[in-house]
Amino acid sequence: MIARFLVTCAAIVVAELLVPGIDVRWGPDPVTGIVTLTIIGAIFTVVNGWVRPLLRLVALPLNLLTLGLFSFVVNAGLILLVAAVADLLVPGKPPLTLGGFPPTIDADALVAALLASVAIGAASTAIGILSPRT
Repeated sequence: MIARFLVTCAAIVVAELLVPGIDVRWGPDPVTGIVTLTIIGAIFTVVNGWVRPLLRLVALPLNLLTLGLFSFVVNAGLILLVAAVADLLVPGKPPLTLGGFPPTIDADALVAALLASVAIGAASTAIGILSPRT
């Protein structure tokens, strides 16, 4: 569980570096950045552990119809959910923004979420393959 959380945090950092629409509010010092990453990673881990299996089951017919491509849409929606929950939990400016979301959802936010889902999935897979199994 802790290894999965660390892989998720690393994948979020990689996605923030690669996708121009993702903005993580790191803060003025390294401690604030680590706290922000921990909050976002924890929310992401909980959403992936609880919500994602339910959505995958509900979206199974569409996933079969699109030969698995609808899973990118589901993952993009989950990343938007993570950004919304992080905005609710952290007072002030949102710690994670995708395009203009939160507060507004538009085409830029949807494209950023879709690209973020691809980047986080690829980074998680690569890090998972490269990390030693215990």
